[in-house]
Formats: sequence, structure tokens, C-alpha cells
Amino acid sequence: MRFLLLALLVGFQGIVRAEDPAPLPAPPVEKFDKSAINFLAFTEMLRDVQEDHGDAQAEYLAAIQHESLKIDVYKMDQGLYSEHAISRDELKESEKDRDTAVAGTRMWRDKVSALQSKADHLRKRIDIAAGAPVDIDGLYNDHLLQWQAECQRIKSAVDYAAAEVALWSYRVQNGRTLRQTNAISAVELLEREYKLKAWTERLKNKQVQDTTCLTGIPDLQFVRGILNS
Repeated sequence: MRFLLLALLVGFQGIVRAEDPAPLPAPPVEKFDKSAINFLAFTEMLRDVQEDHGDAQAEYLAAIQHESLKIDVYKMDQGLYSEHAISRDELKESEKDRDTAVAGTRMWRDKVSALQSKADHLRKRIDIAAGAPVDIDGLYNDHLLQWQAECQRIKSAVDYAAAEVALWSYRVQNGRTLRQTNAISAVELLEREYKLKAWTERLKNKQVQDTTCLTGIPDLQFVRGILNS
């Protein structure tokens, strides 16, 4: 049991309990090194994560620029409203758009951090697969940090989806008023309602993920007790 849990934490498939009988030797042609296989597998996983991390960083930088423009537009709209150049409704919509920009920037930042944490964890697993000693406390804490980073990413995604729901709720409400005077087409109103429905469903899904994210993590003392039994 203790070695099986260790295998779960480290990611090994080939750790055998000391009390188990030694396996019969396989023919030379069928011999293989499971540590080497794990090393290659984790190295491949790290390469994929680093590629995702690079893509996320590029998207994050692009998102910052895009969201910064929304914030600048809101500041400009504040000036226009003070000069009575735009209506209160237009300023309110711009404000909600600004809120999505702030939440979106935070979401991308947390996504990059979560991928970085995952890459760091994989590097340690590669070291262990290559023969480095296993530090249970360190490995557990590293795994916990990765889990927490992923949960933070989900939490910021909830905030972003909530900001989008607020934005599209306002646009639908305002659109229905405008539709009464034919200021917008029926198709445009339907598009706004579709966006609201899509973001509402996405928010619900993210909220479920956020609620259950930190469940199922074994307590460190429990892990130590099994490993020391």
C-alpha cells in the first residue's frame, strides 16, 4: 500500500513492494527499463506543456493589449459622458466592458502561472525518473502548489465568465428597449441573447469546477502515515 501510494505521487508504474516475490526474469529481448520509459514519457509531457506555456504567454500578451484598449476606451467614454457626448447607457456598457477586460487579464495571467507550475512539477518527476532521491514532503508540496495554481486559474475563469454574463445581460436588456423603436434588428437582438445564454452556461460549468477543485487531495499526515507503516 505504501509503495502504491508513492507510485501515485511520483507517477511511476513500476515500483514493486519489498514483500512481493521477485518476478521471474524475462528473456533479454523483452527486458525494458521502466524508469527510462517514465523519463521519456515525462520529457515528452514537459515539451508539450512548454509549448502550451509559450502559446499561452503569447495569447496573454495579446490579451493584455486588447484588454488595455477596452480600459482606455472606458476612460475616454468617461470624458465624453462628462461632456454630454454619449448617453448614460453607453457609459454603463463601456464600464461593463472594462470589467471584462480586467477579469480577462487576470484569467490569462493565472493560466500562464498554472502552466508554469505544471512544467516545474514535471521537471522534478523527470529528475526522479532519472534516479534522483524521492522527497515525499517536497513532492507532496510541489504537487499541492500545482493543484492550487490550477484551481486559481479556474477561479479567475469564473470571475471572467461572470463579467461577461453581466455585460451581455445589460446588452440584452438594452437591446430589447432599442428593439421596441426598431433601433436594432431582430437578428442583432437574437445574437445578444445567444451570447448571454452561452456565457451563462459557461459560468455554471466553471462554478462547478471551482467548487470541486480542491476536493480529493490527500492530507500530508495521512500520506506519511501510510508510507511509514
